[in-house]
Amino acid sequence: MTLSQGEANNDMAVSLKENFHRMQWAEQLVILSELAGGLAHEIRNPLAGIKVSTEVLSTDPSVAPEHRDILTKVVDQIRKIEVILKGFLNFAKPPRPQFVPVDLNNVVDATVGLAVRHPAFSSRKGNPITIVKDYDAHLPNIIADPIQLQQVFMNLLINSAEAMHAEGTITIHSSLAEDKRFVSIKMVDTGHGINDETFDKIFQPFFTTKVQGTGLGLAITKGLIEQHGGQIQVVNNHDRGVSFTILIPIRHGEDGKGI
Repeated sequence: MTLSQGEANNDMAVSLKENFHRMQWAEQLVILSELAGGLAHEIRNPLAGIKVSTEVLSTDPSVAPEHRDILTKVVDQIRKIEVILKGFLNFAKPPRPQFVPVDLNNVVDATVGLAVRHPAFSSRKGNPITIVKDYDAHLPNIIADPIQLQQVFMNLLINSAEAMHAEGTITIHSSLAEDKRFVSIKMVDTGHGINDETFDKIFQPFFTTKVQGTGLGLAITKGLIEQHGGQIQVVNNHDRGVSFTILIPIRHGEDGKGI
């Protein structure tokens, strides 16, 4: 069926509008990145001085025990701020991947071992999270940065754990994509899912529905995967959890893009 001139013009207008919004978002992203990086650098140095001074003061024998406890709590809060600043810097200027041969199953498994020690897993009294591993034992090695991939998987595991208020399950599948050019890691949780109003915003930097969240976890995750020439997909299973699928190319060209 041939489109009428009016329909063709309408499709063109829609396409131009979408491209315009993408350009606007790209410009905003650059501004946000520069702002985040600048603020993090400006805050980090004086914060380090405050932290050292507080730590020294907390060890002074003349300080009363109750005051020492307060100083210890101040240092703990400063450490939390440092974690947030590190997130800002990673978002603003993510380190270049250090590509080496990687066994993806081993990276995922090592990350799971670390994740279960995180409070999102370990502090759940009476509401345990079960992690089910479904790894393809015949996956080929990929060329990737194992440290960055570990950060990606850690972010997704913690997000899934925090989405489950009651006991639940996270199932991790690894497989070779049909075209045999990519490996796939799929994480499926039994959490509460993502509501329709926020679904399209979850990868936007600084967007969060968490009271203490920075909104950078998934934005950084997406950026790290794209640095590997890969992609991340999300499917919302309403009231039955979320599925994240990561596709990573087996090989990389000199420019860091999948081939």
